[in-house]
Amino acid sequence: TPENASFRENVMTIATAVNRFVNFDGFTNEQLSVKLPSVEYQSKNVKEAIENLKNLSKELPNYEVNELQKKLFVEVKK
Repeated sequence: TPENASFRENVMTIATAVNRFVNFDGFTNEQLSVKLPSVEYQSKNVKEAIENLKNLSKELPNYEVNELQKKLFVEVKK
């Protein structure tokens, strides 16, 4: 993940790398702006890569990632 980037920036970086659009649902601006530490990790796919970001900060809510065509839906679990 990029150094000192927000959750939103990390998700966008991952999505852009695989030509996907992102829709965030249920997040506050504060949650989307949470700064994450820079780490390297391997993921099987884009869904797993984005879901793994939640392990980098306790300030992030529990969320899930769903993919439909070229869109990624990142949604807070209710």
